[in-house]
Amino acid sequence: MRARAALTLAAGSAIGVVAIGVGALAFDAGRRRDAAMLEGFFALDRSIVEPLLRVLALSVEPVPFGCAVLLLTAAAARRDPRRALVILTIVIGSGVTAQALKLLIDGIRQPSFDTGPFEHFHWPSGHATAATALALSAVIVAPGAKRLVVALVAGCWALAVAYATLALTWHYPSEVLGGILLAGAWAMAGLAGLARYETTDPRLRAPSLPPAAIALTAGLASAAAAVVTAAAAAEPLAVADRVALALCTMLIAVLTLGLPIAAAILAPPEPGRAGVVRPAGTAPGPAEDQLRADPEASSRSASGMW
Repeated sequence: MRARAALTLAAGSAIGVVAIGVGALAFDAGRRRDAAMLEGFFALDRSIVEPLLRVLALSVEPVPFGCAVLLLTAAAARRDPRRALVILTIVIGSGVTAQALKLLIDGIRQPSFDTGPFEHFHWPSGHATAATALALSAVIVAPGAKRLVVALVAGCWALAVAYATLALTWHYPSEVLGGILLAGAWAMAGLAGLARYETTDPRLRAPSLPPAAIALTAGLASAAAAVVTAAAAAEPLAVADRVALALCTMLIAVLTLGLPIAAAILAPPEPGRAGVVRPAGTAPGPAEDQLRADPEASSRSASGMW
């Protein structure tokens, strides 16, 4: 069940990468809409917040990013080497794929917005790819009881990095969306491998999606759309561009929060702990079956005869 759901999300993320890339790079209308949305995000870059935006955007530069990956990998290796291998696969696989795509599409689109230091190779965003991959890796490493909290915190950080790169005009919105989905595809494929090859009790169901997580994601997405739309009010954008800007802002928030939450739900129980807590509504374990089959067992156990 977990493996199938993770593979479905991996396939959907990969399809999203292709769809966004084609829409933003292959058609003039998509390129114009992408540039218009970037103008709206640029309205967030005010002098008072620019230092914070730069700190967030630079938090996934090679040195801090590499240190974070080493810490997460070491923490995972102490409890389960396979999880450490999955983390390295997610980080390296998504990073290499992002760089390969940049080389592949080099020259398809030239920068059309002259307020920021565009990279020569730009699609997809390496910042968004790295931030999302790191957030998803943190969820996989986290203990089961704290996984959802880690997912929300890490997702908020990845969301802040994504918005910072847009406000600084380091990347187009389509580049950020492509990077988020690319990391999501690799992470969900890695989770599918864990769910398929780790030994777990098949009667243990994945936990359901908490309503609080849904409410928080929806609230943050709506608030972000309202802030960006208000900041871009003075920009000379068409109505269609403003609508696209609001929708893009919400989509980025939903993905950067939703993917870690999905990882928290789909990550298999830690080895040796699969049977510690049985979710409500699942089938009883072998010991419970034996107690039901032998009603006298409970009394013998209580009297110390078993």
